[in-house]
Amino acid sequence: MIARNIVSPLILSAALTLAASQQAAAGLLDSISGALNPQQQAESTNLSRLTARSDCGGDGRASLLNAQVEQGLGTVQDPALHAYLNAIAAKLAAGSPMPGCRIEVIVTPHDAAQAVALADGGILIAIGFLRNLKTEDEVAALLAHELSHVLHNHHSSDAFVDTQDGFLKGLDTANAAGSMLLGAVDPKLAAGLDAATNVGGAMYQISESMIAPAWTSDQEDEADLTGTDLLVAAGYNPRAMASIMDVIAVQDEAAAQVDAEREKLHQQRMQQTLADTATTTDFNNPLSILGSAAKLTTSMVSGADGKTHRPAAERKTQVNDYIKKFHNKHRRRSFTSAPWEAIMTAGATGTTFDHYKQAAEARRAVYAGQDLNQALKMARASVSGNFSGHAYPRLVNSEVRLKQGDRKKAMQNLEIALRDNDAPWQIYRSYAELQMLTGNTLGAASTVQRADARFGQPLGIAPFAIKVHRAAGDQASVEAYLNRCRVAGKRAHVKICEAAAGQQKPEANSGSATGGSGIVGSGFKLPGFGGGSGSPFSFGSKN
Repeated sequence: MIARNIVSPLILSAALTLAASQQAAAGLLDSISGALNPQQQAESTNLSRLTARSDCGGDGRASLLNAQVEQGLGTVQDPALHAYLNAIAAKLAAGSPMPGCRIEVIVTPHDAAQAVALADGGILIAIGFLRNLKTEDEVAALLAHELSHVLHNHHSSDAFVDTQDGFLKGLDTANAAGSMLLGAVDPKLAAGLDAATNVGGAMYQISESMIAPAWTSDQEDEADLTGTDLLVAAGYNPRAMASIMDVIAVQDEAAAQVDAEREKLHQQRMQQTLADTATTTDFNNPLSILGSAAKLTTSMVSGADGKTHRPAAERKTQVNDYIKKFHNKHRRRSFTSAPWEAIMTAGATGTTFDHYKQAAEARRAVYAGQDLNQALKMARASVSGNFSGHAYPRLVNSEVRLKQGDRKKAMQNLEIALRDNDAPWQIYRSYAELQMLTGNTLGAASTVQRADARFGQPLGIAPFAIKVHRAAGDQASVEAYLNRCRVAGKRAHVKICEAAAGQQKPEANSGSATGGSGIVGSGFKLPGFGGGSGSPFSFGSKN
């Protein structure tokens, strides 16, 4: 990750202290593991039964690309926070049978309580989740759970593989089909498309969520309990795993409300067929193109299927019972508070938390219909000082300005963000959408091409690129993107790309999906995912 700030001596000291304790953590692991016969196995910890393998984790590059393109909002560039989190992750891994497991912790700008572990050792954590944690023990608990998914190689399981088509379809739908800006640019246009649907709000929910494949409930339980063992091995208080569930419980309440709105949205959208959307699109009119794209996205937001995760309270009870059985003598350890408090409140990293919180609150105000003057004040504060070029705060400033009807300043904010080599796909896409809205379809096509080259021609860009090049009358580029989907994509990619090119109608309702469940979902659903509104440490897992 490209650093903008200098790592403080306090953080370097903390990192060195963590690294120095790895040997002690490994010794503690020996005390809770060993050779077990079948009778003893039932009374042993999850960690003691974990089998080592040589291919654990990786360099996290695919996870970084996921944050930049599929998740769309990019990363939070703070080297001190990065060093601190990765030192804790290394300390936790040192207490496992795979101390060399390579992990890369990446912080994203998302504001909800979400985290995602990917197969290459990348752990994406929303800054909003970190902001709700009170001690280093809780931070370690969050990392320990996600690390456990990697240690157990859950990504190779049949349950994980079975979710991939839905995962790909969900990403493409969220990041390619819809117009995030439509609800802000012209309320009359949005109302004309569907008087009962807030299209911008629906796309806001999608963009602020971390989309990920589903784990089974058994895998989630395994990660809860193995993560608890890792906390003990690393010298943390195991009760931190239970206290994390309290953070999740608060998020669950909000997710339930969003679920109700999502179901209402689903019922409204299903009353209008996708065929109608296709026949009413004027491909010579950029507003019509963006409007139809947004209608397509909202029509593909599936209704609830009645499958919900176990409540956070149940997960907390299970963890507490496990602690009493295996780690009772460690539950009285003191929580480690000072290092995390220093991170949260002092120096450059404390300022990072403040600026991204202001940006998140301003963005929420835009899509919740709140006071735009107050939203602009918070948005401006988020790009003050050294944060002037940060992509996420600049995106928020652009959206506030657009809601106020000032397209020129909206574009200027995005142009500032585009100067940054770390600008994520969402910045390019929003800029291309504004170019489309002003009739500059050729400029939009050029912006998409720049993004395509910047991110190494990922499949996630292809569907939106097809729409833009189709509007620009560039059939050769449309065919080139279609060919990419057919050669490198799975069936879900091909369907979305062909639908973008007008070659087939997308499936109206391909099953329920949860978007961005990570550790806990934001409540909307996308095609092909299983599960409900989201749950602690879950990727939308089915019961």
